[in-house]
Amino acid sequence: KSMTTYAGGSKEDKCYTFRKGTPQEKTRLIEGTCKQEGGKSKFMYWYADCDTAFGKGAKCVEGKCVKAGNVNLVLSNVKFLSNGVDVDQDTEALDFTVPVEVSFDVTNEGNAAVNTGYLNEVSVCHPSKNNCHLPDLKGYVPAKALGPKEMQHYQVSFNFDENDAKYYFQENKVKIRILADGDANVKETNENDNTFEMVLNVENGLVVTVSGQ
Repeated sequence: KSMTTYAGGSKEDKCYTFRKGTPQEKTRLIEGTCKQEGGKSKFMYWYADCDTAFGKGAKCVEGKCVKAGNVNLVLSNVKFLSNGVDVDQDTEALDFTVPVEVSFDVTNEGNAAVNTGYLNEVSVCHPSKNNCHLPDLKGYVPAKALGPKEMQHYQVSFNFDENDAKYYFQENKVKIRILADGDANVKETNENDNTFEMVLNVENGLVVTVSGQ
């Protein structure tokens, strides 16, 4: 958060939306400023239109004007769990007879905010081919808004069905692909660091839980 400090203390700078829900809606920065009057320090408010002060497309985010055009979604901290317990893929096989749990973080490394309206995707893929699909429709993960340098955590659980075992398992292995902004609705400065892929060992790969039963 952006703060303004003055002799009597400090106040948080804010973004405020005027005439919300009307064609004249406008979000402006409300920022504190320190003014000397009569030898004393006095706190006052200052209003600014970010796109006027910093250029077209600049927006007010968490009490600061942020220049537009720099969003970069990065995946990290991917974990696979079975019955809520982390699975070490170096020493263990993931039991696909129970729901598969995947957790991951998405960080906006850019200096501009990204709103909701995009999806993260968790796909099941053939280990040696590019064939992928979203398991039992739970692979679509609605994304949350992200401010600059902000991170959001996600966790999704899904079951495999008989077609997964038939078409996507090979020699007790399967590939999981995670993609931030899977529907490509966010323009990013780097489109190559928002994807994670890993080939996993499968335990009892042909004995699966059929979705919906």
